[in-house]
Amino acid sequence: SSGWCCRQHVPAIFFVFFSIILFRN
Repeated sequence: SSGWCCRQHVPAIFFVFFSIILFRN
């Protein structure tokens, strides 16, 4: 299902974004 791929990509992007925020801090 395409939904599964999208759902797995969202958390990955969110994790990277969170990592950048932590690094900036």
